Amino acid sequence: YYASRGDGAFVEQDGQTERLQVSNPQPQDGFIMSFDASIGLRPARYTAVVSAINNAKVIGKIKPRVLESTALESCRVAAGVYDALLHLNTKKWDVAAGECLVKEAGGMVTWLDVSTILMSNGRKHKELAEIIASSLSQ
Repeated sequence: YYASRGDGAFVEQDGQTERLQVSNPQPQDGFIMSFDASIGLRPARYTAVVSAINNAKVIGKIKPRVLESTALESCRVAAGVYDALLHLNTKKWDVAAGECLVKEAGGMVTWLDVSTILMSNGRKHKELAEIIASSLSQ
């Protein structure tokens, strides 16, 4: 996976280069959202975020995923495999490349505070950011 600001995001596989594009799911398809692995250490925060998003009904039902690689998760958002990712405890240097990939693939990125980042396909991004920020502040 690689990206360059203003030039797009790409993946190379089997000698072929493919341009990345974030997903454009329909509401009935559900919404695949990745959460950082440390969410398991704080199940109440995870439950609060998922419940707040599902209760707001701004997107279809969330299909949560948890991997242990921020880099891979951001690549999956950029490639359209995941619709969004949320990391509650990260550093900017851990997600800088992923930010570039997602933005160059047509997605959106928002830092909700100094260590919480939301990356998405852009669909309902602003609404998601507001719901998540509100649920985390309670």
